[in-house]
Amino acid sequence: MNMQEMTEFDAALSDAFELYGKGLSERQCEMWFRLLREHSLKAVCDALDAHVKDQVRGRFCPMPADVLAQIEKSSPEWMRGVR
Repeated sequence: MNMQEMTEFDAALSDAFELYGKGLSERQCEMWFRLLREHSLKAVCDALDAHVKDQVRGRFCPMPADVLAQIEKSSPEWMRGVR
């Protein structure tokens, strides 16, 4: 992701948090962005959606590790570990 996508990222993350009745501070959003910035906005949004739909993990508000795990799970095996 790049800084021009921060607004769209913030909206997607805030929407996910709202589903769980949680708020998100600007500093928290910035930290999430920093932790996930090596991935595309589409990959991050798809991973947030996948987390919410997950029958086990989706019962809990996502953490960055949850989103990273979803990205990893959706990546082709040959791409894992390649950044």
